[in-house]
Amino acid sequence: MNNSNKKIFIITGEFSGDKHAAGVVRELKKINPDFIIEGVGEANLENAGVKLFRNHEKMAKMGLTPTTIFNHLVLGIDIINYLKNDFKPDIVLLVDYGAFNLQISKQLKKAGIKTFYFIPPQIWASRKYRLKTIKKNIDKVLTIFPFEKEFYDKEGINSEFVGHPIVSELPICNNKEEFFKKHNLDLNKKLIGIFPGSRIFEIKFLLKIFLKAIKLIENKRNDVQFAFSHALSLKDSAFSVPYKTIKGENHQLLAYYD
Repeated sequence: MNNSNKKIFIITGEFSGDKHAAGVVRELKKINPDFIIEGVGEANLENAGVKLFRNHEKMAKMGLTPTTIFNHLVLGIDIINYLKNDFKPDIVLLVDYGAFNLQISKQLKKAGIKTFYFIPPQIWASRKYRLKTIKKNIDKVLTIFPFEKEFYDKEGINSEFVGHPIVSELPICNNKEEFFKKHNLDLNKKLIGIFPGSRIFEIKFLLKIFLKAIKLIENKRNDVQFAFSHALSLKDSAFSVPYKTIKGENHQLLAYYD
């Protein structure tokens, strides 16, 4: 098979994985625009030229409910059947979303499909038992931290440090006054950024906790202000709070909070 006919299948499970995977696709397209790439993702992958097999509609859920388990089980079976019988990829690229991707890696291994893992689970911090699954089923781990490669090397796992994708996404944040003026923030008050998440279930679960914490701070201090980050993946109506809401400027908000 010549290089232009290479087939790649990418599996992501939530917004950040979809976003980072899209960056990988753009780089691959620079190498060869004729790569055939399909996958599981959302708008970022689709806009990068990936044909979507499924989206995240039934994936990004919190908790091990019967419905969540069933949806992931069905999706996993559908993916494996499609890859084995129809698409027949040269490589599958797993991106983040460890609970699902590590399980599906077992079936990919049984099917004889070469599998790479980009943004692997942080097993250096917890759940080291996952190392057995990675060592057995993943052909190559693409790490985002230098120390991760050292960690995998010691375990005899093929890995390569490729850098953290967020580095290329960081804007130049050198004008606090301009940012505060743009969003009608008070330069004389400390800014506290609130990041409730990029998924509806996260926000529903965490929003009340954030608001209670804010009230506790407000009761003790009058020199602070709050700004909620609104993820680009969420509709404008995703949540409503009586505080400043800033959409799609996570990095700037992180740069200027106190």
